[in-house]
Amino acid sequence: MIEPSDGAVIGQVSISSILRGPFQKGFLGHWVSSSHQGLGHTSCAAGLALRVAGDELDLHRLEAHTQRENLASQAVLRKHGFSSRGIGHEHFHADGGWHDEVFRERKLTRRISS
Repeated sequence: MIEPSDGAVIGQVSISSILRGPFQKGFLGHWVSSSHQGLGHTSCAAGLALRVAGDELDLHRLEAHTQRENLASQAVLRKHGFSSRGIGHEHFHADGGWHDEVFRERKLTRRISS
């Protein structure tokens, strides 16, 4: 969770859906409250999550999805080296309808376990 100095939760970043074995990948999710958008909190949290994913979780890849119209989230992911891998058409249902998402991924530098 992202917390400013007053302790209020203003957002969250997560690494979920971790697959081990031949995949060694996880899913990066993030959100920030509308009153704190554009201040760099999401980018900072995403950078920390990438470090944890590579250094502590020893993952090879992180994947992320953004709503097609969410240009701010796409910019955060691009800034951190995520590349676009396509569009998931009608990928999730919200607000009474199906919506497209942009699929992104980033390969991480990973140690090979012996």
